[in-house]
Amino acid sequence: MRGMKIRKRINRGGTVSWQVDYGMVDGERKRVSFEDKASAERALVVARDSRRRLGALGVAASPVEMAEFLACKERLRESGTSILEAVEFFMVHGLKVQVPRRVPDLVEDFIWSRRELGRDGRTVETYRYVLGRLARAFPLRLAHELTGAEVRGWLRGSGWAESTQNKALGHVRGLMRWGMQQRHVGADPCEGLELATVVPEEIAASAPAVFPEIVTLCRFCV
Repeated sequence: MRGMKIRKRINRGGTVSWQVDYGMVDGERKRVSFEDKASAERALVVARDSRRRLGALGVAASPVEMAEFLACKERLRESGTSILEAVEFFMVHGLKVQVPRRVPDLVEDFIWSRRELGRDGRTVETYRYVLGRLARAFPLRLAHELTGAEVRGWLRGSGWAESTQNKALGHVRGLMRWGMQQRHVGADPCEGLELATVVPEEIAASAPAVFPEIVTLCRFCV
């Protein structure tokens, strides 16, 4: 590989060292000295192999950084996630989430904030009923880790009619948007979730018996 070579150096005091010149790395010339030529040659072989396989990163990264990289890669492999996917997740959530909160805690804080805004008692109780069920379904989950697929699965398993599920989805969206404002959540997991298809004749027959509070709520309030 061009730019990488070994140089013999005479140090002060007359001692000899062998310096591996890695060339330009991140805009600066990188050089590392070794006490003997054999060590320098081994380092040069490793550097050339790393650059061949990984590009400039193979030389720019220190042995400790490379070890961390491989350890992270192995841990993510067990979950079926790539390093790139993990980085992208962090860029969305990690930089925006300043105060992580468990789902039950986020729900309680949100309901308290609605009371402080003077929401009427029926609206607050509706929030408590719907979001309380969400909190019980995910008691230990951090709110910013909740996924859209999990929210959709929770709604479908609720036993509510489709129209009721759609109103409940509006409540969860309100919760998450408030969480984003408070830096508890980095993104709304409900983003992109489609409303359930409502069969008109089923609304009056099933929704009131399942959850009358939501049915009587004419619009979503946040």
